[in-house]
Parts: sequence; structure tokens; C-alpha cells
Amino acid sequence: MKRRSKTFPAEPSSVRGARDFVSEVISDLGRDVPDAILLTSELVSNAVEHASTEIEVVVFVDDETLRVEVHDGFTMTEAFRVLTETEVQTVDNRARQGRGLVMVRGIAARFGVLDKGEDAKAVWFEMLRE
Repeated sequence: MKRRSKTFPAEPSSVRGARDFVSEVISDLGRDVPDAILLTSELVSNAVEHASTEIEVVVFVDDETLRVEVHDGFTMTEAFRVLTETEVQTVDNRARQGRGLVMVRGIAARFGVLDKGEDAKAVWFEMLRE
């Protein structure tokens, strides 16, 4: 399994940087997984907005799977754990937020969160390679 990573500051421009990084990794391997760029953008946006810590994007690729992990230095809360583990049936159309993880769950082959202890977590998704 191939692994590449890159660290970004907690600022809005990092969303584009992370998209570009994942796109470059995928292109270097001669693959095209466009939804991975969209989902990366969503997870990094969440980390920038909610964690406000340095962000590490890690990409793992093997013959069948592309996995992207977004690591931040924000504690895993029980509310976030419930959000990632519970199937959301509807989203309030008037809500300003709350659609991103629903989208990630709907597009990714697999999705989850790794609790890395008191001050860190990693949110990840996997896509099957075409």
C-alpha cells in the first residue's frame, strides 16, 4: 500500500491545497477518482472550521482502494461520534450546516472516525478504485 501525506495550516486556503494534493497523488498513480476530491474538500473544510488546528491529509492507495484521512488536533466529542455513526435520514433545508458528512457517507464506500486520544482524531473515507 502506498502512503503519502501533507500538513496544512488551519486556514481556508488549505481546502484548495488539500484538494490539489489528493488530486496530484491520484494522478501520479494514473487513476481518476473525482469524488475523492469533493470528499477531501468537505473533510478539510470541517477541520478548518471546527478544529482550528494543523491538519494532516494522508492518502493510502492499493490496487483496489483509495483511503483519505484528515487528521486534526481537536478532541473527539460524543456528539461528533454519534453524528458519524448514526444514519441521518433527513437534513433540515433551512439549516446552514449539516449536509457535508451526510454527503460523505452517501458517496464513499466506507467512512468513519479514528479517536486518537485526548487531543486528536482522524476522519476518513474510502473509495473503490475504478
